[in-house]
Formats: sequence, C-alpha cells, structure tokens
Amino acid sequence: LTVASIFRSMLYATGSTVTFLIALDRFVATHWWSWYERQGRTTICVALLLLIFSEVFSVMTSYCSIFRLFCIYCTNNLKNGNKYF
Repeated sequence: LTVASIFRSMLYATGSTVTFLIALDRFVATHWWSWYERQGRTTICVALLLLIFSEVFSVMTSYCSIFRLFCIYCTNNLKNGNKYF
C-alpha cells in the first residue's frame, strides 16, 4: 500500500513539474537556438538531464509527502516544542 501511495504521489508531482520542464526546454531552445537546432549528442544529454531531474524531483516530493518529511529545520523545531519557526 505504501508503494502504491508513493507512485500516486509521484504522478501528482510529475504532473506539476511538466509545465516547468516545458518552459525550461523552450528557454534553452530560444536562447541557444543554433546549438539546439543541430540536435547533436549534447542536445539529447540536456533532454535526458531534464527527464532525470523530473523523476528525482517526483520521487523526493512523493516520499516526503507520504512520510511527512517537509523540512529538517521545521521538524527539529516541532520536536523541541517550538511553535514558531
């Protein structure tokens, strides 16, 4: 059940990052158009890096939301009894 919850949250996180990735891809294509249009190996590497970033971000976001790991600073303050960050 936990694995299914992580995959469901991954899909939500992936959906939210798709817009950012498309915008980033268009930014690269607009500013470095001559390099981008050559469609060489480095262009594919940039596309793969964007894909890897998307997957890592999705996994980390879903894992943190499932296990309630929002931030280390906030968690430590709440454990110590501080109500204000």
